[in-house]
Amino acid sequence: MDVHIGATVAPRSVVKEAETIIPLKGLWGVGAALVALVVTIAGNWLWALNFLHVAAGGLWTSIDLFMGFVLGPLMRRLDVPARMALTRRLMPQMLLIMPTLVLVTLTSG
Repeated sequence: MDVHIGATVAPRSVVKEAETIIPLKGLWGVGAALVALVVTIAGNWLWALNFLHVAAGGLWTSIDLFMGFVLGPLMRRLDVPARMALTRRLMPQMLLIMPTLVLVTLTSG
């Protein structure tokens, strides 16, 4: 099937599907973390809340330090196209990971 773009007709293989900013496959992990949080709060399991708080807080802190002390200086030495490529691949995952870790850490604490 062909796709009409303005006055020209392009084959379907040429037309690129719209890219989403947030990787949809990663939403399962976010959902699982939030379900675990809700179950531990509803069950009033203090050990599980402590575990979630410490684990998510440790991951949050370690990812933040890694980004600041390793990737920051590394990106400073890269040329602009390489920075753009790294950012384009890294930031969509960060949009899922970091808010989830922050939410789990603060809520379970």
